[in-house]
Amino acid sequence: MPSRRSSFSRKTLLISSGVLSLVVKRYHFLLPAYCLMNHHYHLLMETPDGNLSRGMRQLNGLYTQRFNKKHQRVGHLLQGRYQAILVDKEHYLLTLCRYVILNPVRAKIVKDLRRLEMEYLIKPLSVPG
Repeated sequence: MPSRRSSFSRKTLLISSGVLSLVVKRYHFLLPAYCLMNHHYHLLMETPDGNLSRGMRQLNGLYTQRFNKKHQRVGHLLQGRYQAILVDKEHYLLTLCRYVILNPVRAKIVKDLRRLEMEYLIKPLSVPG
């Protein structure tokens, strides 16, 4: 299992460096919830333009490039293609939000719910302009 330092590094690369917000803005995604786990991440997104595949290719490509540059690596970082499910907003959206947000608790990574927001739960992404 990666150390807290590497989890922080991955979170910094994905969130603070603007990789996620860049892709969300460029592809007009709506992102009400997301969570970075030790070995993967969960994104709850709406894609009004029907361009999920292109956006995910961009997100994973940029993330991998920046991670590899920072850690002086080359080659693949992520295993396999992303997984996506189509969600009926009226019937399943709230359940899926709970799943994404509480995933670190279910995985027993976070035991204290007060630490959940600090370490794993990121509030909905606001994208400027």
